[in-house]
Amino acid sequence: MKSLNDYLEDIDVSDSMYELATKRYESLAEFIQKSELKQYEPDIFLQGSIKLGTMIKPLTDDGSYDIDIVCKLNHLSCHDISQSDLKECVGKVLQAYNNEKPFKNPIKNGKRCWTLTYVDKFNFHIDILPAISYNSNYSDFICITDKSNPNYKIITSDWEISNPKGYYNWFKEQEQFNTFKEFAILESRSTTERIPYYKVKTELRKIIQLLKRHAEVMFKDLSEYKPSSIIITTLAAKGYSNIKSNISFKEKLDILIRDFTNYLDKDIDNQICILNPANPDENLSLKWKTNKKYFEYFNEWIEKLKLDFSVNESRILINENSISDKLRESLQVGRYYEIEQIDHLAHHQKPKWKYASKIFNIPIKAYIQQDLDKKVGFKSGSPIYNKHTLLFEVEDEWNKDYELYWQVTNTGGEATMANCLRGDFIGPVYSKCGRYTHCEETKYRGEHYIEAYVVKNNICYGRSKPFIVNLKF
Repeated sequence: MKSLNDYLEDIDVSDSMYELATKRYESLAEFIQKSELKQYEPDIFLQGSIKLGTMIKPLTDDGSYDIDIVCKLNHLSCHDISQSDLKECVGKVLQAYNNEKPFKNPIKNGKRCWTLTYVDKFNFHIDILPAISYNSNYSDFICITDKSNPNYKIITSDWEISNPKGYYNWFKEQEQFNTFKEFAILESRSTTERIPYYKVKTELRKIIQLLKRHAEVMFKDLSEYKPSSIIITTLAAKGYSNIKSNISFKEKLDILIRDFTNYLDKDIDNQICILNPANPDENLSLKWKTNKKYFEYFNEWIEKLKLDFSVNESRILINENSISDKLRESLQVGRYYEIEQIDHLAHHQKPKWKYASKIFNIPIKAYIQQDLDKKVGFKSGSPIYNKHTLLFEVEDEWNKDYELYWQVTNTGGEATMANCLRGDFIGPVYSKCGRYTHCEETKYRGEHYIEAYVVKNNICYGRSKPFIVNLKF
């Protein structure tokens, strides 16, 4: 079974991928600085996940790696040029770069950014945000283009203001970067900035990576409502800085998830929001204001986080304080890693009970029944060959008021053809000889899943990770 560290390694971006991103970023930055934009003294710098070191691998094979950069023209102000003209000015140079390189896709003119897409096995795309200086007194503040601005095509002081460099400096303070600085790679001091500190794996960066992947999995089919990376990063960073340093990574993760919503702000209209710590006038959650569904889905995600990461989890026993060491070891973190594999299956029924505020993990043991007196254990995901009778067990550690339900979900072409995908619930079942048992005959090739639920008074107090039966003939 995967540990939390194993999972972090799975989703982290490799050094070689960061190095490739560095080359592509520097190639584009060098081209811009030598172009006709040279007269405006362009400052090219990174922002977003790749800048903060919180980038994660794409969830699917066809997903992409994102590089977010700012192209700030220092010798222009909002009194010199409209947002539309600035966007076109930068876009013209990017089109020339696109023509020189082996890109197969045209550049995309988005709401704020231009996007360059690499068509290769790495699926990179680069978002370039055109910007100009805000004013001489606030050098880190920038004015950025936005096609939704009603004054987009005229010269005006009505620009959206941002502060990506200030945000980065704030983030470094929140993550207590200096305690990890011995692993850092020195930044370049030129205007073409190198990918900063990507080898520094601070705790906050790891936490954000886990939270971002969880959101991706939960909103796989509702990507429009997925909490944005900047929202996740800002709330996590706010929370992390308030957690004691002398506790474990797991304890910090639990506390942060538990208190996540404590770090929400309110805007001028007294509406719940998330403001940019480096620019309090910038609302990072504007979609919440225009469509309440975004905030509703955000709250659903928080509740799912608490459930899947087993925050404040404890066993429901006759004596609730008597939690054994063995039981503590069975309380697993990050159960969504396995659950994500089947939640998207239409025939996999959703639990029909309400969840208790505290959910515990139920370990399933599995055996190949060779005869009446002999059985051989096997692990989740290990291949099973030929036809067998499989026995699944859950130890009886609850009093008689608790019911146990099994759920069997099949996949694969053979089960589909036989109209035997299943996915419904079996039970309630009752304990025999100190354990709950369930038998299955192996019939169809593919990955199949066994789950167990402990229920009392129509409330679910415990759930297993899906046990994978990997059937091969």
